[in-house]
Amino acid sequence: MKEKLINNLGLKILSLCLAAFIWIVIINIEDPIKTIQFTNVQVTVLNENYIKERGKAYTITSGVSVDFTVEGKRSVLDDLKKTDFVVTADLATLVSPWKAIGIDIECPKHSSEIDIIPGKVRTMGISLEDIVTVKVPVQIETTGTVAEGKATGAASYSPIKIEVTGAESIINKVYEVKVLVDITGATEEIKQKLEPKAYDENGKEISSDKLTFGVSKISVTIPLLDTKTVPIEFSVTGEPETGYAYVENDYDPGEITIKGDAEDLEKIEKIPVSIDISGQYSDVEGTYSLSDVLPDGVSLVSQEEENIVYKIGIVKLSKKQITINMGDVLVKNLPDEYYCEYPNETCTVTIVALSEILADLGEEDIGVKIVPYIDYKDIQEGRQKVQLSLTLPDNVQTENLPVITVVIKKNVEETEGNPDEEPVNTPQATEDLATPSLPTETPNSETSEEPQATEE
Repeated sequence: MKEKLINNLGLKILSLCLAAFIWIVIINIEDPIKTIQFTNVQVTVLNENYIKERGKAYTITSGVSVDFTVEGKRSVLDDLKKTDFVVTADLATLVSPWKAIGIDIECPKHSSEIDIIPGKVRTMGISLEDIVTVKVPVQIETTGTVAEGKATGAASYSPIKIEVTGAESIINKVYEVKVLVDITGATEEIKQKLEPKAYDENGKEISSDKLTFGVSKISVTIPLLDTKTVPIEFSVTGEPETGYAYVENDYDPGEITIKGDAEDLEKIEKIPVSIDISGQYSDVEGTYSLSDVLPDGVSLVSQEEENIVYKIGIVKLSKKQITINMGDVLVKNLPDEYYCEYPNETCTVTIVALSEILADLGEEDIGVKIVPYIDYKDIQEGRQKVQLSLTLPDNVQTENLPVITVVIKKNVEETEGNPDEEPVNTPQATEDLATPSLPTETPNSETSEEPQATEE
């Protein structure tokens, strides 16, 4: 029996197969074949210079990342990480007119132990365009705040324009190139060399990886100036339309902070602002640019104070009629040898002012606040028409001063020796012709006098 088992070739083969099967079963139980999925693995682009050397720039339109499945033994897969895989797209394989290149996925560490099954994305989309170069002005932008009592002056920098090279679609987005200078706590002139950065029209930075600048650094110098806060001296000139009055004004800001050399600032105590309201008949509103009045070498610390916003109040005046007795009219510059008679005992004048001012004026103020007078300088004997004048309180005007009819007569002495002859009118006799008393003023007198009654 023993010899039969030992010398039986078929049994030996069967035993060998059974042992192999059992070994395979044990291996699969202990270290089975399994799969694992990797997602969003970034694709590395190879041979970028291949495109640049041909005067082109590329833009990836699709395939920036891939998903794939890996099959292998559990003992191998358990140790795999994304970083074990090399996922590439070679631009040197791009052939016109095709606009896509294949994506290769490799795992150098376990290349013979695993199978890689690509996902849906197996190519990278590529868009080619021309490389262009433009010159863009450089802008200087500061961040932070300098030391108290100081302000930045006009920056000087070089170059003032810089070449920017890149794909045409990217260059078309470049709105400005700026250099950011940190001035926090600065007390003296700032000198720095800084990297330029490109921005689109929305102020978003464009990645420098997509652009090439003509120079890597911009040399910037920013001087520091002294500051001073001064008040605004606001004034109004001219007269509004007849029948209207300027009543008030309001403006903002009331003071501004200026910067410059200490010597120049010492000469400035205020900033004058003057607005002409000639002929205006309603409120005047507007802005006034302070750059028009600041001296050379002096400027504003904040451009928010560039314009003074103002409002000037103009209101329509009220009217009031006042009756004047001719006897209350002051006589000016009438020679002693003449006297005057008024055919009419009264006249009417219209005064114009704010309603609250007119409320306090009346006929009882004639001769006190309202002084009517007639200037007889150079007037001749006989019947004349002369214009009445008025001396009025501040902010009170007249409208259409009346023209007065007056008779100028020469004094004649009483006839002697003829008791039947009527006496002629003398200056004293004028009391009976127009008013009980006639105020007079000596020739060339500049101030009004109290009315004086003459005796017959």
